[in-house]
Amino acid sequence: DKFDIIFIGFNSWLHLLTEKDVVDCLNTVKKHMKPASFFYIDILVPNPLFLYRPKNIALRVLEFEDNNHEMIYIDEILDYDKDLEIANITWIYSDENKEEIFKFKFKMKMYYPDTMNRLLIENGFIIKDIWGDYNKNTLNEGSVLQIYKCHI
Repeated sequence: DKFDIIFIGFNSWLHLLTEKDVVDCLNTVKKHMKPASFFYIDILVPNPLFLYRPKNIALRVLEFEDNNHEMIYIDEILDYDKDLEIANITWIYSDENKEEIFKFKFKMKMYYPDTMNRLLIENGFIIKDIWGDYNKNTLNEGSVLQIYKCHI
């Protein structure tokens, strides 16, 4: 099938940990695009305050009420490998009594804007717009997001 719009949002792209993963993904996206299709990517801009923090220090990143109306807390431990540009993240879920419910571990590759530009262009995409937020403001040094609108 071919689509008018293909969207990879909310940092999903960051789970592509190698350049081969990226190339394979982009080739698949191209196969599903029409000549007039648009491809959007929505990812965070890597931030040193996020990446370079003390190891084994858990920071509260989220709290929510579960279906039983009990509070659940998520604390995050992050270990950043600057050579691979991969954040090794552990989310620790706990209840109101600070008892650990479970841990969830995952990795995210940090893609800086210059790398994203190179990867998209080298793989046959034309970057139509790059925004730094959901209000379509231009990406700049203060942007938290990098949102790409591309076509082939």
